[in-house]
Amino acid sequence: YSEDVVKVSTYMLGQNTKPSINDVDDITITERQPAQLAPNGVINDKQLEQESSTKWYDVTLTISRKDGASADDTFHALAGGKVGSLTGGNSFTYEGVVVGKVITNSGGTLSIIFNDNATHDIVNGVLQNIGYTNVSHHPGDSVTLVYTVNDGNADTNGRQGLGGAMEGSTEQVISII
Repeated sequence: YSEDVVKVSTYMLGQNTKPSINDVDDITITERQPAQLAPNGVINDKQLEQESSTKWYDVTLTISRKDGASADDTFHALAGGKVGSLTGGNSFTYEGVVVGKVITNSGGTLSIIFNDNATHDIVNGVLQNIGYTNVSHHPGDSVTLVYTVNDGNADTNGRQGLGGAMEGSTEQVISII
């Protein structure tokens, strides 16, 4: 007589937690000149980093002015950088691979959504290769941008745990000379 032992593995969904955006440092730029926004910026999400697929699809990143979007704020891919054109309504690339779509890039708001080609490293690479220009002839001393990341957890029992989509944000002061 022999007993077969069957190993049963269960996966329990925990509570989804907010993603975070770190190392988006305040910067000083020259009026009407392009600048790199977040050369050291990092987006983290505990559940996505633990997923075996490491795919960051449906994650969105939005950047706009704190006190309301301004058409004076323009966002673009860095010249010679790893990100392709950030044209509203179109796909965008990272190192030549399509990794998402630009939801909007107008009126002072950039909003992008990542596809299933996006990994943690790619999401951070995109963040680090976004440029900014304030096109105003009289911009004031500074503007504050808000970066918001939504983890794309589609429903209350989504792939990242219970609780639906979560957002994290950070602010960046841009001094203008």
